[in-house]
Amino acid sequence: MLGDNISLETVFEDESKGGHNTEKGKVLKAGLGYMIGNMFIKGVAFITLPIFTRLLSTDDYGIYNTYGAYEAILAIVMGLGMYSSIKNAQYDYKEKVNTYIATLLSILCIAMGVMLIFGLAFHQAIGEALGFGSLIVVLMIMQAFGTAALNIANSALSLNYNYKTYLLYASINSIGNVLLSVVLILTVFENNRSLGRIIGSAMSIFALGCWILVSYYRKTNTRFDKHMAKYAITFGFPLIWHYLAQTVASQFDRIMITNMIGASETGIYSFVYTIASIFSILFYSTDNVWSVWFYKQMSSERYENIRKKANQYMGGISVLAIGMMVCSKEVMQLMSSRVYWSGFDLFMPIIIGLFFLFIYTIPVAIEYYYKETKYIAATTFVSAITNIVLNYIFIPLFGYSSAAYTTAFSYFVMFIMHWIISKRIMKKHSSSEVFMMKDFLRYIVVILIMASGVYVLNDNPVAKYTIFGTLSCVLVIVFRKSIRTLFESLKSNMH
Repeated sequence: MLGDNISLETVFEDESKGGHNTEKGKVLKAGLGYMIGNMFIKGVAFITLPIFTRLLSTDDYGIYNTYGAYEAILAIVMGLGMYSSIKNAQYDYKEKVNTYIATLLSILCIAMGVMLIFGLAFHQAIGEALGFGSLIVVLMIMQAFGTAALNIANSALSLNYNYKTYLLYASINSIGNVLLSVVLILTVFENNRSLGRIIGSAMSIFALGCWILVSYYRKTNTRFDKHMAKYAITFGFPLIWHYLAQTVASQFDRIMITNMIGASETGIYSFVYTIASIFSILFYSTDNVWSVWFYKQMSSERYENIRKKANQYMGGISVLAIGMMVCSKEVMQLMSSRVYWSGFDLFMPIIIGLFFLFIYTIPVAIEYYYKETKYIAATTFVSAITNIVLNYIFIPLFGYSSAAYTTAFSYFVMFIMHWIISKRIMKKHSSSEVFMMKDFLRYIVVILIMASGVYVLNDNPVAKYTIFGTLSCVLVIVFRKSIRTLFESLKSNMH
């Protein structure tokens, strides 16, 4: 969760709307710091896969990832969407921002206390519903507190472009999580390794959350202001549903697989998804740069230029997706023990789903630009419900692998909805149409054909690498302008 709510879109906002040139270097440097932090946080899960897939059975790995899915949902509820109010509060409360942050953290402590009382009072019923004992329920609440506190702190840090502290938090959380988990698994919890992994994850981020609480309490004498509390809850509460829908769309697969099939299958599914998620880390990082350029072009009404560059952008990301698909089987063999290899075939639908998630970020930028964000929560909610309903129907019929296909379809639905909405918004503002469906379909068809080819050739690596090596060279030549544009954009935005 750490880092999910900090993006270069936030950091660059003032610059993209015409901020002073004297701030440009500071803003871009901070933006790069947040990008590195995001990639580091998300990348740790990938880097440590060879460790935990060998220390944990598929069952243990599945239990841990199911726990993580529940914790992600709980952190959103506990946080009450308050971190999203901080950017506005800096203008409304000005010199009292530290008091405002302290107030948010105090509310968080109250929410944690209420949840702990409720969790302990009804631990048996909750345990039966979630499939966890009372200890894990308590750990989940503690970890949710740490996650929500980090979201608040990182939103506050972005106000002053304090990316160094952000990187410090990211490092402590990621490294502490891994080291403590490994020590516990190999010593105290050798016979209950999923619990060792959960405790390692929960205690490291809870300790960091407490550190953040103390550090902000020291910055102000007033640690709770009821007017600020009302302001934060009023602002953040309506956004909980959007954040919940986002999390359900990305996490609920694991919960449903565990409850309907078993934790072992969840472990395999989560393993494959973690490898595929490297693709989303990369495209979200490039999206941060793209969004800055997009805002500038929209303000100048250079719609044809946006469409041209969007095609180049999609071409470059398509090459990346194809490269990951081709190498997926060999990477999974390298990153895990043989018990996880039954998930090879899941990679293609997962990557296709993530590609739909990528192309949705292109039209949704129009909604952000015109501040028509009321549609975003609705589309995310529809996508999440679609995913849940389809999982409920198809997992019992076709097994846990169907979750990868249903998720891909739900992301496709979200893309279609955002494209339609963006088209209507442009029409509403008497502007020309920016993105054509045929442009998106071109790349969707390419990805589907390539995924099918890799699926067929995966058992014959010599033929696969020969054919796709040749095709990759052709694609690099065809999309050389796209690739060059991406690198030039990154380079020009960093100077």
